[in-house]
Amino acid sequence: MKLAKIIVAAASLMWVMALAGCSTKGCSTAVPGNTTGTTGGTSNGSSTTSGTCTLPGTGSTSSVYAYAVDQAGTVDSYVYNTGAGTFASTGVTGPSISANGGGVGMVVAQGKYLYVVLQIVQQIYGYSIDASGNLSLLNGFPVSLSAIGGIPANSYTQNTVITNPAGTLLFISSATDEQIAVYQIGSNGTLTVVNGSPFAIPGFQPQNLAMDGLGRFLYASQNTSNHAGTAAVAFSVGTGTNAGVLTVVGTYTAPIFEMRGDPSGNFLIGISGQSAASGLTDDDNLYVYSINQTTGALTVPGTKHTTNYAPYNIAMQPTATNGEFVYSFSLNAAGSANPVEAFQMNPTTGALSAVQGSPFTTLQATPWGQFDQSGSYLFYYFGVSPASLGVFNVATTGGLAQPVTPVPLATTGYWAVSDTP
Repeated sequence: MKLAKIIVAAASLMWVMALAGCSTKGCSTAVPGNTTGTTGGTSNGSSTTSGTCTLPGTGSTSSVYAYAVDQAGTVDSYVYNTGAGTFASTGVTGPSISANGGGVGMVVAQGKYLYVVLQIVQQIYGYSIDASGNLSLLNGFPVSLSAIGGIPANSYTQNTVITNPAGTLLFISSATDEQIAVYQIGSNGTLTVVNGSPFAIPGFQPQNLAMDGLGRFLYASQNTSNHAGTAAVAFSVGTGTNAGVLTVVGTYTAPIFEMRGDPSGNFLIGISGQSAASGLTDDDNLYVYSINQTTGALTVPGTKHTTNYAPYNIAMQPTATNGEFVYSFSLNAAGSANPVEAFQMNPTTGALSAVQGSPFTTLQATPWGQFDQSGSYLFYYFGVSPASLGVFNVATTGGLAQPVTPVPLATTGYWAVSDTP
């Protein structure tokens, strides 16, 4: 992550550094705000490989797996058994990666492939996930990022590596180089650089990425040094023989730091990211932008919905079987997490209404969450040492329940969740 550009209140800086894993020894691959470089330690730039990593578990749909970067040089695995109501480390040493590699992101594609992007060594590690959650290094990995000119470290970001909903395209933003790299993901997990990638955006530094819920359009927020977004760019995404080719639709001045597309594909939900936790004035709003269904253009300004706390991160349920739900995570001025908030979205009008029981004051407060592919489980993360990972069960009404105690992680770092394929 970028060298010191970030000026925030002391308490907030301590929280951000904890999320990012900053220490006198080194920094993790987790969330934004690393002010000491991607690692405080050293890396010899070498890569290591590993065969199959066998995990316990039945491989049934009652198991959901979480994978997290361990700065010692492994990908650690955790299993949530939804039937037994247990969440714990698998107890198996994970496959090897470059230690202190400087993370950019980790994502799951097609429910069966896991990709870990490391900045210091400029590599993408790719693994297959079997029905029991086992990880096996894919043939031809790690993949060098030299084919796209490499990628820089990031500041204040956690969504610079994403896939489309179908898991057939991988996007990586590069703020310093003003470009976005795109790969096609094959049915066997291979990565192929899309023709024309990386796609240059002169004068715009793309940071956080998101797609509309149907995977037709890509959105990128402008790079920021203070967790407060002010602009975004929209792209149409090619299909067929032009799959993954990006074409700029428009650039927008708007309070967009982080955003999520709703499952209907009609709206983009965004936050400015501005909060007292970063030494700024709280912006207690979610912003809803209409998406032009033909071009992908955004209607700006969007409509505002008032929140109880200034959103620092958001998560959108990927499915819409009983409504559309968005969750807001926040920090207070002292750098502590506020209770999670939940809102139901009307997929026709974009209107938001608070879910009953929100904010969830009796549940664990947390600053960062992401869904499994089914949308039934909302995993949450703490970067304050010792780092930990927990999970909420999501009711059909959007309400949350906390079924298990969070599990400790070996180090701070990027993480991803996968239902068994």
